[in-house]
Amino acid sequence: MESADEIIENPVTGEKIFFHQTGTEAQCEKLKFEMHMEPGGLSP
Repeated sequence: MESADEIIENPVTGEKIFFHQTGTEAQCEKLKFEMHMEPGGLSP
């Protein structure tokens, strides 16, 4: 499981996922994240 403040980047699709809160930190099943894509980027 990713941890809060971790960033995952996919250079092929132009995606960046910023994790703000995960279940590990919150001690629950909550996940809070932000997803950014480059113009023209694709998501499967």
